[in-house]
Amino acid sequence: MLADGHMDNLNTTHPGSALIAEGDYNNEKEECRYEGTDRVEEKIIIIGICATFVAVLSIVLNTFYTIVFLRNQSLRRSGVFYFGVLAVIDAIMAVNYIALMSVSVYIDYFDSLFMYTIYLKYIRILMTESNCAICASLLMILLATTERVFRTFDGKQMEKCRRFLEKNRRAVSAFCVLFACCYKLCTFWEIAVVEKDCENPFEAVSLEKGYLSQNEYYQLIWQFWFRNIFERFLPFFYLIITNILLVRDATRALISLVSMYLLSQTLQVILTTWETFFGHTLNENLVTYSYMNDFVSIACLLSSCLRFPVYFVCNRQIHVATVNTVKDLKKMCCRRRGSSPTQAFLELVFLSSKLGFGNS
Repeated sequence: MLADGHMDNLNTTHPGSALIAEGDYNNEKEECRYEGTDRVEEKIIIIGICATFVAVLSIVLNTFYTIVFLRNQSLRRSGVFYFGVLAVIDAIMAVNYIALMSVSVYIDYFDSLFMYTIYLKYIRILMTESNCAICASLLMILLATTERVFRTFDGKQMEKCRRFLEKNRRAVSAFCVLFACCYKLCTFWEIAVVEKDCENPFEAVSLEKGYLSQNEYYQLIWQFWFRNIFERFLPFFYLIITNILLVRDATRALISLVSMYLLSQTLQVILTTWETFFGHTLNENLVTYSYMNDFVSIACLLSSCLRFPVYFVCNRQIHVATVNTVKDLKKMCCRRRGSSPTQAFLELVFLSSKLGFGNS
């Protein structure tokens, strides 16, 4: 099942990919089979417990930083604006990980038909949304890095680009998120939920390639070459180069953000290189390939979980805003203990308005 692949890898070009069942379902309609999670006893620990704990922690940390971000107008007007947008996306990605990867393992470990039925109902929508979030996350990191490049190097064009980005951070970020959604919308038609005439309930419904993925040219050119080049190789090496160039001028938070992303994506690049140039060896190393897929997702999840603690340590502006937010929340809690229900409600409304409109 999905636990044998990572969330942003929808390539079914190689037979070693266990993300979606192999073969065109039109030719195998009546074949009754269920491809569950391999080595489920081990993966219930790796994914079901450890990775799920990281995902929950990521949701808590990124949700809290989102509150800090919304409450402080100074953060929304500075270069760390992209960090706030990234926190929202990271929280969504952590929820997606639990719903897609963790639940996939739980289904096979507990042999739960009820969970499997629900899982199949949301898999296509959530897989599409997950890929949109992953793409948007990458674009936010590229935006933050590019703005710093414009700020570091001299030149009229650099100055114009820098001013444009600084004045239009919200609009540019919104455009990038919208672009990511449009770009990844095709994911929905790359997966199909197919019903079969089988006695076993687990075999009666399965995930197969959608009609887009069945097209050989689409699969090879778009899913494999285009995505690997523009989503993995180019961003990876662009960020390496800019990180080297900006190491003296960029903020510690930005350098740490990019470095964590590069570390989390190193295994992904190795895996993609293996798929691209040594794809014929995948069948001989299916266990290794499966574990590498799992650790790619976990590395990305861990990276998103650690971002806020890194911001807190490396960026004074975020540090101060976080401390002030904690103090305000603490005051509100202390007041609520000795106040009437009506007063507590009014204080909660007041805090909500502050979160919505922010303060300087």
